[in-house]
Amino acid sequence: MTMPSLIQEHREKQRVAQLKKVYSILSQAFLMAQNEYGEIESWDYATTSTGEKDENGNAILDESGSELFTNYLKKYIKQSGNKSRSFRKYLSLDGRNYSASGNAELKDDYNKIFTADGTVIMIGWVNKGCSQEVTGCGDIEVFLPEKIAKVGVSTFWFYITPGGIKPYGHQGHARSFEDYCDITNSKGKSSTDQGRGCTAWVLYNENMDYLHCPGKLGWDKAARCK
Repeated sequence: MTMPSLIQEHREKQRVAQLKKVYSILSQAFLMAQNEYGEIESWDYATTSTGEKDENGNAILDESGSELFTNYLKKYIKQSGNKSRSFRKYLSLDGRNYSASGNAELKDDYNKIFTADGTVIMIGWVNKGCSQEVTGCGDIEVFLPEKIAKVGVSTFWFYITPGGIKPYGHQGHARSFEDYCDITNSKGKSSTDQGRGCTAWVLYNENMDYLHCPGKLGWDKAARCK
């Protein structure tokens, strides 16, 4: 193998280890939060989407639920004194800008947990009663400590259920690995979606080979390129 290939392989193994670590931390924090505050169905929070719009037609959101989830979890996670992170780029798996600006800055900690190792855990929209098919009770975006945020490479998605925190893209999930972890974006998914389905693959198969042999891998196909 050439030196660049060896470096890339090492970096991917490092990301796998980092993601497994943060998943363990999140799972333990959620379990301890439920032990203290009761089962998640009894938590006193509101759904982020109110279904209402302001006079300009913009959706009115209730972000208090995200803040409550964050506060419950952060009690059990070792945190950093730094409360901001900026990225050179914020990309989808296939390389498009995640948003119009193409960059991102994470600041204030109302819905974010800045961990001691530089990882950022961000609580997204939450749903009372866990009625949403994809996000369950709420979704979580994890930013590994890298300068470029790329979904499915250095940024990964989870969702919260009454039974624990689960990774996006597992078998049977609405955002499937085959469609939402496709570096070629053959199904034409949006820039904010492509890459979200990679998380379960990284955790369960302990590789990021979908970056190298797209189309060959799948839950019912090969588990790695070689």
